[in-house]
This record gives sequence, structure tokens and C-alpha cells, in this order.
Amino acid sequence: MKKKWIIAIIIVLTLSLLLVSKPWRSKPFKDLSPKEISSVSVELMPPHKTIELYESQINELTEILRAVVIYKRVIKEPLAGEGGR
Repeated sequence: MKKKWIIAIIIVLTLSLLLVSKPWRSKPFKDLSPKEISSVSVELMPPHKTIELYESQINELTEILRAVVIYKRVIKEPLAGEGGR
């Protein structure tokens, strides 16, 4: 009976650590501030126009980038169009 409790505690601790650390995702821009961005331009294709963003737009972009989450993905086989080795 004592062995079952130890196994249960180990499982709970492991799951807790996984939920807290969230190793499958990252937020690369979580500490980004508008002061770190000197300028931003967006190129539209077509008509081959470039738009420069204003300071207020850069502030909004910074907020959006801080919320970006990147999830890890394990690829076991080549994607369509990629040659295998």
C-alpha cells in the first residue's frame, strides 16, 4: 500500500512540474518593449509598396508580439514536397 502512495506522489509531482514549466511552448517576445524596436516596415506584394509603422502602431505591434506563443512540434516524417534522405 505504501508503494502505491509513493508512485501516486511521484506522478502528481511530475505532472505538476510539466504544467508549471510548460516545456512544449515558449514566448520569445515576452519581455519586448517598444524602445527596443527602432523601426518597422511592411512590404505588400503586389503592388510592391512598403509601409512604415508609426510609434503608436509599433506600441500595438509590441503588445501583439508579447502574446505570441510558439509550440514545439515533433515531425517524424518528411513534409510533403521535402525529399527524404
